[in-house]
Amino acid sequence: MADQSIAEIMKAFWGGGATSLFGAVIGQLAHHGSEVGKNHRKFLGPELLWAPPVAVFTALCGEALGDFWHWDQSVMTGVTAVLGFLGPYTVTRIAEGWLSKKGDDDADHS
Repeated sequence: MADQSIAEIMKAFWGGGATSLFGAVIGQLAHHGSEVGKNHRKFLGPELLWAPPVAVFTALCGEALGDFWHWDQSVMTGVTAVLGFLGPYTVTRIAEGWLSKKGDDDADHS
């Protein structure tokens, strides 16, 4: 048991979905703390109302990506934590940039 990661131990107790949700919540809290540190938010502001649904959605997205690409549970937990930290706006911007670049590459080959 000493050679198991935290994600593997949590998965054994609560299952993979709870582990991903935990990673997403930690990511959301880190993002919130970063925004508070920059004085973009209050510590106990209305933005905290959006944190739980965003964390659940982030965990679902991380689980879906991991299931699609056959990732290990610890990788899925890490990905959901990163997605939670980046937030939906940043992830959307990255995806839009990647997809528009991919579309430009496809247009060059026609």
